[in-house]
Amino acid sequence: METTTDRQNRITRESDQPDRGYTSPRVNISETNEEYLLEVEMPGVTKEGLEVLVDGNELTIIVRRKSAPPTG
Repeated sequence: METTTDRQNRITRESDQPDRGYTSPRVNISETNEEYLLEVEMPGVTKEGLEVLVDGNELTIIVRRKSAPPTG
C-alpha cells in the first residue's frame, strides 16, 4: 500500500520529468483519521483557472493559466 510519503515522493519525481504537455506541481499531502489536506504550488493561478474533479478515489486538479502576451 502506498503511504502519504510514497505519494509525495512519486509526485515530486513526476514534476521533475521533461514537459509532457502537462506539469505536476510540488504538493504537500497530510492526513488524519478524518481527512486529507493537499497544499499545491500554483503561482499565478486565479480561482477561475482552477478546476477540481473527484471520480471515485481519483482526484484531478486542472489549472489553466493565461499565457503572457508575446514580447517584441
